[in-house]
This record gives sequence, C-alpha cells and structure tokens, in this order.
Amino acid sequence: MEKELGALAPMAAAFRLGNHESPAEDGELNGTASWRTDVESNQVRRYHEPSLADLFREEDSQALHAGDLRRGIIRAISPEGISVSLRGDVQGFVPMEDVSRLPDGERAALRVGQEVLVYVTSIEDNPNAASLSLYLALKERDWLIAERLLQDGRYWEGRVGGYNKGGLVVPFGHIRGFVPTSQITGFPRSASNDDRLARLAEFVGQELAFKVVEVDRRKRRLVLSERLGRQAQQADRRERVLSELRRGDLCRGRVRSMTSYGAFVDLDGMVGLIHRTELAWFRVEHPSEILQEGQEVEAYVLRVNRERGRVSLSLKRTYPDPWKSVTERYQLGQTVEGRIIRQTGAGLFLLMDDGVLGFISAAALRQSGRPAEALAIGQRMAARLVRIDGARRRLGLALPRERTRRQKEPQEGKNGETGGAESTTSTES
Repeated sequence: MEKELGALAPMAAAFRLGNHESPAEDGELNGTASWRTDVESNQVRRYHEPSLADLFREEDSQALHAGDLRRGIIRAISPEGISVSLRGDVQGFVPMEDVSRLPDGERAALRVGQEVLVYVTSIEDNPNAASLSLYLALKERDWLIAERLLQDGRYWEGRVGGYNKGGLVVPFGHIRGFVPTSQITGFPRSASNDDRLARLAEFVGQELAFKVVEVDRRKRRLVLSERLGRQAQQADRRERVLSELRRGDLCRGRVRSMTSYGAFVDLDGMVGLIHRTELAWFRVEHPSEILQEGQEVEAYVLRVNRERGRVSLSLKRTYPDPWKSVTERYQLGQTVEGRIIRQTGAGLFLLMDDGVLGFISAAALRQSGRPAEALAIGQRMAARLVRIDGARRRLGLALPRERTRRQKEPQEGKNGETGGAESTTSTES
C-alpha cells in the first residue's frame, strides 16, 4: 500500500488491511493489551487493497465542504497544531489535540513539506480556511477501503487482536472489525461459555484471511467473515498454483487423504492426485503401502488441466526405475532388509529401501516356522535373496528356518539311573 500511496507513505505505514468496528466496547474485550498491535505487524503484505485514488474523488475546481477527504501539504508545525495547504489557495489547520490522537510512530513521522490526507471538519467564515483532522482522515479512509472491499468481494489478511464472548476483534487500520463465531471456520455452536472463550483466545495473534460482509458507518459496525475469507484465499491459491505449475515440474506437498485409487496431495491450497499406478515402479494395491497421511512428499507434475482445475502427479517419476539396475545391487544368497507393506494368502510383500519389491511365499513362511500372525504391516525384517524374478519384477525371498528339537522324556534305567537329552532350540539359516 505504501507504493500505492506514494508521498503518503508515513500515513500508509499505519494502515493494515483488515479490521472492523466491534459492537462491543473496549472494556468488554478480553486480550485488550494484545489488541494494541504494532504498526508494522499490522501491515497488509500483499494484494487485494484498492489504491487511495480509487477511494475518493478530488477535483481542483470542486468547492470545499465539511466531510471532504483531501490531500494537502504540511506548511508549518507548531505547539498549537499543523498548518496545511490544500489545492488552490485553501489553507487549513489541524489542532494539536487531533494530532495527539495519532499513534506515536505516525505523529513522530510528520514533517514540513510532507503530503498528508486530511478530513475537513468545518469551514470558517473565510472560504479559504478550514478546520482539518488527520486522525479522522485515517479512519475515514479505512471506512472507504472497507466499503470498497465489500463491493468488490475481495479478501484481505489481518492479525487477530482480541476477542469477546461473541467473536474475534481484528484491527482494520484505525478502526476495528468484528468476526462473529458463526463466521469462524469449524467453530462449535454448542460449546460451553468457558470453552468458547478458550477457543477464541487461541486465535489471538494469528494472521488469517477475512472478507467484509457488512459496513455500517452510522452504527460504527464493520463485520468480517473468516470462513468466507478462507474460502476466497484457498480459491486464490488454487488459481495461483494452477497458473504456475508446468508438466515436468517437481513440487512439494503434504498428503491430505488417501483412497483406493490414489493419494491427494495439498500443494499450498491446490490439491493434486497421485494415482495408484504412479506411486511406485511395481503394482500398488493401496496408497497406504507407500505413503502416510500428513507425510511431506516431492512429486513430479504429469498433467495440469486448468479448465477443470486438476493436477495429476507422480511419485515414482521422481527417481529412476530401480529394477533396471537390480542385478548390479543384488546377488543370490545375500541378506536384504525391507518393510512389510502387504500380507495376503499367497505370502508377504516387502518394500526395499531402493524401491524394489520383495516377496516371501506362504510356503517359505511355513518352512521358516514363523506364524504369519506374528508379522505386522510396517514391520522391518531381514530375509535371504533366493531368486531375482524378472518377469514379475520382484525379488524372491526366504526366511531363516527355526527348528526345535523336542526334549526327550527322562527314563529310569534298571539300575535307577536317569538318562535323557537336554531341551535345546536352534536356528538354522
């Protein structure tokens, strides 16, 4: 906004998109201290803010009236106030009482020759003299910006400054916005009073997206919606991601959910799909064999359909097909280790760390003496490589055999001596 306001940068620094005049009084607010946000931290970071020129008209030939919002140049600063020259020969004066209402940073930044925004409070008997207000000009501008945001349906990002029993209070420049609990995403309607206040307190300090849903200057009401702001922000992010992604790009995201046919990955607001066939270089029965919800992944962009708003991704194309060099890394008889990803009546499937699939048949499990129920999905285990199955693109594995020699029953000889063998258990590879 500073860039848009040009010479009004010192004034603009005080404005951050987003606030609303709460129907509650200051004394009714919880977290009032945190509501006094720092000027810099209350700055809107990007886009969706109309320029000042869009918010009010100023014509050189237009007569001056009380209630006008005008630009002026500071000509003198004295203990009594500030003299300001407006367009033409009109001179105005801002009393020190009004100046003292400005935040400390804005007040200290005022300089002779600086361009400022002023609000005409009254016209003196002399048509070329006017009583002005810097403080009301900033508030008036904020109301105009709020009205424009309401008209345009745009969202903005602001930081929550406080709360009361009815909702959140968000600074909007020099006024305040109010977010009813009904306009907060996922806020429970049947929560107890203590639970409501505890949940609302968690929002203080968070930067969120909002949309203006009501502006009533007479009642000094600026009502905001976090729910609609979030939806608009997500739509904006989806549009941005769709416009930036290209086939062949590598992107990072987080696994949002999984179904039988693939995994959905959140790409900063845009959701892409990794189809089951693109998860690995072997047949995958379910995405949970490869991924977990919440896992961060790097994916290859297969297709971008901007008309339908869809992105197709691939996990396996982020690394070479490991089977092409399998004979360089594996030899018969060597011990390998993998993670159990699937258990069927036919046997166990293990995923090696390099992406190759291994298989232990049910017969091999029986021969090893290990009960299948003792093995769990996700468990890591070692096995011996007995076959490289090129047709099925998998390793044939076997487990060490467990054999128990039964303890012989002790027998008493004719001479009363007891004989027998001690019970032992041995493992044979």
